[in-house]
Amino acid sequence: MSVILAKKLIILKSKHRDVLGHLDTKLKEAIFNFYEKLYYEDHLGRPFLEGICHDSIFVAEACDLLKEFLEEEVWKAINDLGKEQALGPDGFNISFFQHCWSIVKGKLWVYFRSFTQKVFLRKA
Repeated sequence: MSVILAKKLIILKSKHRDVLGHLDTKLKEAIFNFYEKLYYEDHLGRPFLEGICHDSIFVAEACDLLKEFLEEEVWKAINDLGKEQALGPDGFNISFFQHCWSIVKGKLWVYFRSFTQKVFLRKA
């Protein structure tokens, strides 16, 4: 039985203990067999990326990741995106930011600055 399956069965047991306590043994077995088959993984493990060669970035490029954003970079990135992109999580598409940049850039700039000052990139 996989670790994931075991965890899901434990959660199922703990969440439904009051209901399962009143059921007869055969029905309990049928329920657990159903979920065991549902979550069964026929492969022994998940793939790992060990032994695969990955391209690395140079030290100078790594240092660039820590630099503050330049307004020109952000503006170029916004303009390089298509105007008719899907709405973002804030409900606005890229066209909004392109047309209203002079209005919204001040608020966004506060976010960009706080991101580069407070976010720590962990070593992967």
